[in-house]
Amino acid sequence: MFFLPGVVAIVVAVLAALGYLGDRAYKDWQARRPALAAARARFAPLQAVMAQRLAQPHPMEFGQVWITHSGRICGLVNGEGAFDGHPGMTAFYSDAAPLYYYDGVTAFHAGGAQVHFGPDSQTDQFAGQWMACNQDVWGIITPGSAEEGPCGTRARMGCRERKS
Repeated sequence: MFFLPGVVAIVVAVLAALGYLGDRAYKDWQARRPALAAARARFAPLQAVMAQRLAQPHPMEFGQVWITHSGRICGLVNGEGAFDGHPGMTAFYSDAAPLYYYDGVTAFHAGGAQVHFGPDSQTDQFAGQWMACNQDVWGIITPGSAEEGPCGTRARMGCRERKS
């Protein structure tokens, strides 16, 4: 009987915390649904920009593509050697702002957002933004491989695991 008030206080505190966390999760889920729908709509024009840059003769192969809390679209696309022979899944991210994509030679416009590819970037800015993308996977737009390089492609899916 001596410990009963302490136990009751702990149980009440735990239940209050669970209620708070459950409410936050529900609000996050409610906010994610429309944001994810909008991101899927913005992803279509991004694909057109990416197709121009990658210049592939067949449909592009995407790995995992996701949205962050800030509205940025991040993911992987099979570059298939479009970046001076860089094979396989290549990281990209888009800015949430309206699009003006410049790859150093040509400007691409698609009414979506600017697209940045890892191999096109000569600065640490891409690495920092890509790290932020990986730390904030809020909603999945396209499920797929999250592995960069040739082992993330459908043709060589999981090649590192098969070597052992």
